[in-house]
Amino acid sequence: MHNTYSSGNSPVRIDHIMYSSRPTVSVRCLDVTMPLDTIPGHHMSYSDHEAVLAVLNISLSDSISNDSSFSTEERISSLQEASLILEEGMRKVQRNRYYFGGLCVVLALLMILTVDLTFPYGTQSLMVAVRIGLAAALGYSFWMAVVESRKEIVSMRGARAGMRVAKESALRAIKMNDRNWQNNGI
Repeated sequence: MHNTYSSGNSPVRIDHIMYSSRPTVSVRCLDVTMPLDTIPGHHMSYSDHEAVLAVLNISLSDSISNDSSFSTEERISSLQEASLILEEGMRKVQRNRYYFGGLCVVLALLMILTVDLTFPYGTQSLMVAVRIGLAAALGYSFWMAVVESRKEIVSMRGARAGMRVAKESALRAIKMNDRNWQNNGI
């Protein structure tokens, strides 16, 4: 499953569904699809935030099972890959924040510079329209620099913390398995 927004010719996987279970619960992924349509006439979705739909089979078991189609090592590898993607995303959000912040400064300066200007008869209404456009662009840039980028950063930090916890849990499981092997003389 690959996102249609990519750099280069081959698509890049940026959407992940991660799941795990307890020893007495079995979770299996039965199907994964991307339910949204693509743009007519193109092999591209409407958004780079692709919807991903997974059908999971969750069942309880009386006995403790360590049956997993996704090994601990594969889980750690996936978490490391996802962490790299997340870190790049955080850098991109920070660059966008600087871009929109700089744009706010430029637009605010243009607004200030046009306050006391007098214009020939007939162009005054054009200048009012330009200033309204500058104000709208300034508002949008401020929103993107402060509100939207902050929401993105907070959600990415939450995802990073969740991945860190999942990775630590997987590493503990590996250590416990190693100790069990050593204690059993294997």
